[in-house]
Amino acid sequence: MLILGIHRDPYHNTGAAALLDDGNGVRVVAISEERLDRVKDSSRYPDNAIKYCLRELGAEGPADCDLIVSDYIFQPKWNGDRINGVRSALTFLKNTSQRLEYREQIPPGDVHFLNHHMAHACSAFYPSGFDAAAVLIVDGHGTMLAPGEKASATDPSGIFETQSLYAMKTGKIDTLSKTGISGVGMLYAAFTQFLGFGQLQEGKTMGLAPHGAQSGLSHIKFPDHFDGIVTDYSELANIWAKKGKWVEDSRLIPCKNTKDQTNEYYSRIAYEVQEETDRAMLHLAEFAKRKTGSKNLCIAGGVGLNSVANQKISEAGIFENIWIQPAASDTGIPLGCALYGYYHLMGGDKPWRMDNAYLGREYTTEEIRESIAKYTDQVTLEEDVDYSRAARLLSDGKIVGWFHGACEYGPRSLGHRSILVDPRKSENKDLLNSRVKNREAFRPFAPSVILEAASEYFDLGGASPYMLLVASVRPEKRDIIPAITHVDNTARVQTVTCAENGLFYDLIHAFGELTGVPVVLNTSFNVAGEPIVETPEDAIKCFLGTEIDVLMLDNFLLQKKPR
Repeated sequence: MLILGIHRDPYHNTGAAALLDDGNGVRVVAISEERLDRVKDSSRYPDNAIKYCLRELGAEGPADCDLIVSDYIFQPKWNGDRINGVRSALTFLKNTSQRLEYREQIPPGDVHFLNHHMAHACSAFYPSGFDAAAVLIVDGHGTMLAPGEKASATDPSGIFETQSLYAMKTGKIDTLSKTGISGVGMLYAAFTQFLGFGQLQEGKTMGLAPHGAQSGLSHIKFPDHFDGIVTDYSELANIWAKKGKWVEDSRLIPCKNTKDQTNEYYSRIAYEVQEETDRAMLHLAEFAKRKTGSKNLCIAGGVGLNSVANQKISEAGIFENIWIQPAASDTGIPLGCALYGYYHLMGGDKPWRMDNAYLGREYTTEEIRESIAKYTDQVTLEEDVDYSRAARLLSDGKIVGWFHGACEYGPRSLGHRSILVDPRKSENKDLLNSRVKNREAFRPFAPSVILEAASEYFDLGGASPYMLLVASVRPEKRDIIPAITHVDNTARVQTVTCAENGLFYDLIHAFGELTGVPVVLNTSFNVAGEPIVETPEDAIKCFLGTEIDVLMLDNFLLQKKPR
């Protein structure tokens, strides 16, 4: 059985696809369109992503799929053609009344349209391995409600959903609460743009926030208490005007010069917004516990990528177990669509647990050789090089491009498409920024650590395989790994195990044997403004266009020829 999940939201530029096959167990392949068309946050229909998934699982085309599921943006008049119907369903219609006109029409045949938050919920619950859980979805906003679904009291039109709570177990979903208009995700997105970072750049706000901690000033008046699933933030979020410019008043003055983003005023605003997000997410977790009584919590939606807020929930001990979808943003929607199709529409009963985020395809040795052959005039090549050589190069101060296996699903590089540096030298952070990443200096870099050593270096209660928790660096280790220690003495940690990521584990372990520190600085294999590399050729191009010292493509070691 082949089930294809699709997402394309022209408002937020996050096309992606996922394909589920239950022929021999359950296997899933998933990827975002940007990794393939090389346009950051690509807004195009995910043709490349669909073809990629189909090809990997041996399907000739979409007609081989038993079912196609898309999240509910709007539904077109059905023309009887399965694939053209999906295309037209995901074509952007600017006129809101046109979009509402299509809401009540469900196309017959093999295409099913799913509520946006429901897709998020399935992406979080089914991969978690839990038998039952509270499922919390928090994002900027969802899309229109599916036919028959009730709108929230705060948004009778059903256009927006910002927070949703579900109680889920295999084959059963209970919708417990929803809120519309403006939740904490929309608040965070609005202030991210207020700070001059632009759309889908909330991670920059999170990175800037600790720089404003020391200021005693207060610039924003937030609601005093929460009501139900969460308080409405529309008064603050709607300061954003129709033309995308902030309404200037005596309370808030938008940042118009990126050089000002790190000054006391704007860094303090980032801090206040992050603090409010922490407070809101804790309230939502407590609300979920009261409503469900479950010992398990699953989280998805873009706010699920807020590692600081996630850590607050984890530390509060409200739930015994927490699982957060690594592709928590809309990139994960196609996975939820495919899983909903399998378990709820097609009656699938084989369990599938997301033990790692490596849902892309692996490239063969021959494919890697063919890519290298195009650049023989620019690189030297060594073959049959193992991880120990990379560990030695890192300990010698080299910047190492690391390409191995299938790509990660979601925005974080987790040791398959990574740039690695020795974390023991504070200057390596600035060196990496100036020579490779070209991003804002206030943003931190993340550590990857072997799991058994994690508690020695970080105040972390358990595993953090997807860089979704921000933990304190232990005081005695801050001077040992300064390149990954943020201004507030925290780090967004990835824990690595031999079972789930053997080669990356071996590399970090070997680096630890050489240096006494089983931790590496791990950042995404890209430069600012570009997607993470997907193919071997993407990696070579990035390597040649930056000052990365060496590139490891599986067991091939590339270095640049002198010019």
